[in-house]
Amino acid sequence: MNFDMNFRVCAAMLCSLMILTACSDPEEQAGKHHQSKGSELVKTIANHVNPTVRLDKRLVLVQVAGLDHKKMSMSALTAKYFEPHLIDLRTGQEVNNAPLLAHYDLEKILADPTQSVTLNEADDPAGIRQRENTGLAYLVKNDAGQYSKIVLPIRGMSRFSIVFGYLALDIHTLKIAGLGFYQHAETPGLGATITEKPQWAHSFVGKQVFSHDEPDFQVVIKHRRPTDDHSVDGISGASYTSRGVRNAINYWCGDKAYGPFIHKVAANK
Repeated sequence: MNFDMNFRVCAAMLCSLMILTACSDPEEQAGKHHQSKGSELVKTIANHVNPTVRLDKRLVLVQVAGLDHKKMSMSALTAKYFEPHLIDLRTGQEVNNAPLLAHYDLEKILADPTQSVTLNEADDPAGIRQRENTGLAYLVKNDAGQYSKIVLPIRGMSRFSIVFGYLALDIHTLKIAGLGFYQHAETPGLGATITEKPQWAHSFVGKQVFSHDEPDFQVVIKHRRPTDDHSVDGISGASYTSRGVRNAINYWCGDKAYGPFIHKVAANK
């Protein structure tokens, strides 16, 4: 009798464990699988089989700014509607450096310790590790030649890679006017949703990043619905990527990145 009872209890516990495992986040399960390899974790992630997705960053910039419907060459469009600004991310002040502006190369800048800084964990919620001293943002004009949007380059650590993209803010309300990504190495059908399904990025449009002048945007995970103007639904099964996008938005709109520039432009609109 006792043996039969113990067998039933053990079977019930095993079934419960299997159900919980099946319902858990696929990205989190992938993380546990990698962690079980102990010292092989870093090597496994570094050699992950997901190919790197690289889209045309100029086209993504134009799409995020809401100008992809214009029937113009890329060079004519950017010359007419985009005004680039170099920003010292240590002070929030604009930088007048024509040679740097003409040949701005983020990859080279991040590899140069004189032009970038290694972030400690407390100052690196986006998980980017290295941050440029001088960033490149854009003021976007409308057809009347008036400033209408601010476009910022953003990036943040996801599950397997740092994801790179652009965020557009309405210059009058500072609500999100566009979001798009052009580079990542995330899993197809999960984290790669950021480029596979443009409608997910479009769900950010009209949402508010700032609360009392501080970035406080949320990407809600675990299938809970957003409840206010500061949140959207995360990607189903991709909690790492959802958090990575949230952290990227909040970091690059914060006071250690483009926050001072954003508020200065908004105040002087």
